[in-house]
Amino acid sequence: MAFAGLRLSRLGQCPGQPGPPETWSIMTSLEIEAFLATVKCGTLTKAAEFLHISQPCLSTRLNQLEAEMGCMLVVRRKGIKSVELTEKGRLFLGIAEQWNSMTVAAEDFRNNSDRAVRPKFRISSFDGPYLDVFPPVVKRFIAEHPDVDLVMEDSSTNTSYSAVLNGLIDMAFVGTNRHFSELRAVTVYSEKMVFVCNAGADYPPLVEVASLDSENCVYTAFSEDFDVWMASWFGARTPFITTNLNEQMCDLLVSSEQPLWSIVPASVAHRFVGTGKLSARLLDHNPPDRIIYCISKASGGSPYTGVFLNMLREELDRGAVSVTSML
Repeated sequence: MAFAGLRLSRLGQCPGQPGPPETWSIMTSLEIEAFLATVKCGTLTKAAEFLHISQPCLSTRLNQLEAEMGCMLVVRRKGIKSVELTEKGRLFLGIAEQWNSMTVAAEDFRNNSDRAVRPKFRISSFDGPYLDVFPPVVKRFIAEHPDVDLVMEDSSTNTSYSAVLNGLIDMAFVGTNRHFSELRAVTVYSEKMVFVCNAGADYPPLVEVASLDSENCVYTAFSEDFDVWMASWFGARTPFITTNLNEQMCDLLVSSEQPLWSIVPASVAHRFVGTGKLSARLLDHNPPDRIIYCISKASGGSPYTGVFLNMLREELDRGAVSVTSML
């Protein structure tokens, strides 16, 4: 599994068992990267493999981070391979992502302080656009601008807004326009939301939303409008699991014996339905379309923002992906 923008330093030896809480130091980069890897990989096993450490070592770092933060960040469920974040964990994710960005920036400064400075163009998004829409644009940008270092980070909408406002990112693709006066927002594309389930699941061709069991839902907060729509139908009922990873969503729907379902953007559905892993159904009441916005500094931003957007516009006009251009 690829991880866009998750740059982690190489790890040293795993520390021994932690002592009493009062002897622990402030959180370290090792603990932060353990937390981020767990979120990105979706399981403790995959996260440990990605970091080239043992699973007990990974668990030690997560436990120490949680003790230092004074709360549980990651839910571990017996019999469920995947992990999910607690409410505090979802709030802490933005802090961890910013910590990682600052660490990477500091490492770059240290490593390049005595070298000629190459221009950087820094993009932030979540995994869907990276995997389903951007690949040909990124390939073209790299080919036409070999002198520019393209840095791509995988961040939530909240973290992306903060990063652009603070100059850590030049351009971000987000699911909500929050109308900051310091930022310029451009509507990029829209796409339908699609009901998906295991290819062998016993859902009818036309699914009644009112008949769905939220406890079988694998939920991703794709936009604030989608959150409102889900709340209007299911209220405060808890979904089976919440994840921000499309690959994890697909794995759960394919492997679970429960009749799990999810509602995802058309570009994501197209990728997984096309492989035969999932099946799509119609809904009797459709969620609002997912809209993707590009945000950047209103003034003094990167000159490459317009270049990338023009390339993206040309790619969307070709109609190669299942989205509707709004550029």
